[in-house]
Amino acid sequence: MANSARLAVVGDLILDEYVLGTPERISPEAPVPVARVESRYYLLGGAANVAANVRVLGADVVLFGAVGEDAQGKVLVDMAEEVGVNLSGVVVDESRPTTLKTRVLALPTRQQLLRLDREEGGAIAQGFVDELLARLEVAGPFQAILISDYRKGVVVPGLVEKIAGRFPQVPVLVDPKGEDYSLYRGAYLVKPNRREALALASPLEEGVERIFTATGCHWTLVTLGAEGMVLFSRDGERRDFAGRAREVYDVTGAGDTVLAALGVFLGEGVSVEEAVSLANLAAGLAVEKVGTAVVYREEVERALLGQGKVFSARVLRGILDALKARGKSIVFTNGCFDVLHPGHLDLLRQARAQGDVLVVAINSDESVRRLKGPDRPIFTQEERAMLLAGLEFVDFVTVFEEDTPYEVISLLKPHVLVKGSDYRLDEVVGRDLVERVVLVPLKEGYSTTRVIERIKNAGIH
Repeated sequence: MANSARLAVVGDLILDEYVLGTPERISPEAPVPVARVESRYYLLGGAANVAANVRVLGADVVLFGAVGEDAQGKVLVDMAEEVGVNLSGVVVDESRPTTLKTRVLALPTRQQLLRLDREEGGAIAQGFVDELLARLEVAGPFQAILISDYRKGVVVPGLVEKIAGRFPQVPVLVDPKGEDYSLYRGAYLVKPNRREALALASPLEEGVERIFTATGCHWTLVTLGAEGMVLFSRDGERRDFAGRAREVYDVTGAGDTVLAALGVFLGEGVSVEEAVSLANLAAGLAVEKVGTAVVYREEVERALLGQGKVFSARVLRGILDALKARGKSIVFTNGCFDVLHPGHLDLLRQARAQGDVLVVAINSDESVRRLKGPDRPIFTQEERAMLLAGLEFVDFVTVFEEDTPYEVISLLKPHVLVKGSDYRLDEVVGRDLVERVVLVPLKEGYSTTRVIERIKNAGIH
């Protein structure tokens, strides 16, 4: 999928070092194991890991933060550049070291024996803050701005509010740290974990309310580990997202993946609820990996194939691109499909025979009312989508708001467009966007209008 969003990531840059060795004996100096070092490697951490995740999820990203003038800072910069992160927002602060977290792992189990942190936790100088803000303004525009706060000095009081003020139309998403949520005033969405939210107040809802009060944000997303996530709106609505049953190897950096996925999918124009659902899926993939590993766009799209059939057009586009890359032929048809009847089934069966994957796009309820009148549809768009998704020869279902499917065809770019033989070729909307148009014969005696009349007549008698 081509890059369709451009994001900024602002926050604390961390380099994660992993030292692996096999314990061979107990030290005579102290009751600790002695291990022979067998390998050593580095991974990006903190805001740098968020930026790397954004990049491999398919968006362009500019990273803003500070590194020291040291070897660790050079390693971090080189690794981020290799992933494709734009580093024009990274400044060098000679007064402090690059944050380094060293984890010692015992082979063959990879159990963590020890962690050593080299860091300077104080706030960076105001001059560096001003420089970051200036570089941020020059580097725009952005579809989303992500704040990754690890309490290492970059997210100083007033920073988030200043960023939100300078980019008033851009959602600012924050991964917080600590209990002072006034730092994040101006944020659009704040993403604490359960422990962080409960540290403010118990039960969870009370802690979330304090976050809304302190920040003025529109949404609070609380991550629950293996149990999934729960999304709260400022209006008091709550939606739970169940965790995916996966084998957990390492939760390090899972929050970075969630923040990155939220930003990428929101930047691409999907709803907050759908972005959370996709971020929840990405988090499940992240914990299957050791260390602060990135989750690739292709991994999310492959996982989506097992999550159902009904998707927004923007999410479906990425899935279809992955299928096209594997040589699959995409067939598209559309309609209201209000009262499903044998004529519909026959058309859909014939459509599926024209390729490898059948996508059915249905008019939204508002679109149906504009086309058919105030008494239609009989079934809601959710009910119609559910019925179509239950058919074995339908692979995906999406809903469009417009009166014609031209925009959704343009977005999804199918190979084949199928309509019934009651259309003439020059009447088929989107015929200029596909390789082939097929007009299939209709099963005689069936139409939604006739079915509704039969039901009405049956009721009278």
